Amino acid sequence: MYVIKGEGIEFIKLGGYKSKHDSENEDKAFKKKKDEVDLANAEKVLKSYTLTRIFAWIGAIAGVCALIINVLEILKVIPTK
Repeated sequence: MYVIKGEGIEFIKLGGYKSKHDSENEDKAFKKKKDEVDLANAEKVLKSYTLTRIFAWIGAIAGVCALIINVLEILKVIPTK
């Protein structure tokens, strides 16, 4: 005959194997749902990336143009107002 001790008693109190198996299935379902949400968010970010990139290029071009104009004004190539 076996004597059930500490961990065995705790395992039985928590519902035994069925309870442990159910919680593992819940964990798998949660991870699957999380992966689906992460994928949806990644697709949204990918779609918005193009617009963000366009704004970044516009800002960079405007900055370079402003720099060129300031350098030309300092060198007195174009008249200042």
